[in-house]
Amino acid sequence: MITSHTGHLSHLQDLNLWFMLSLRDAASKDLNAACAEFGTDQRFAKFVTELTMSQIQKICSTERVLFRPAIDIETLAALTKIPQESSRAYATIAGA
Repeated sequence: MITSHTGHLSHLQDLNLWFMLSLRDAASKDLNAACAEFGTDQRFAKFVTELTMSQIQKICSTERVLFRPAIDIETLAALTKIPQESSRAYATIAGA
């Protein structure tokens, strides 16, 4: 039997996964339109397009809060455990 806490986390994971995959697909087609549709900025949308499916799944399975468009890109990079040299590249994309 699923407890309400476990069920709640599963629901958040599903929402996060839907959000990330939908944003990634939309942004890979039209970055500006995706940003308008999902209420996010170009840095975040571009960052999401460069994540692999396994990185997105890892983020969604470990994060216990619903992603918001204003998520800190450095936090997202830390969750994906991107190697240091790649983190610098993502920071450059983010304008840091």
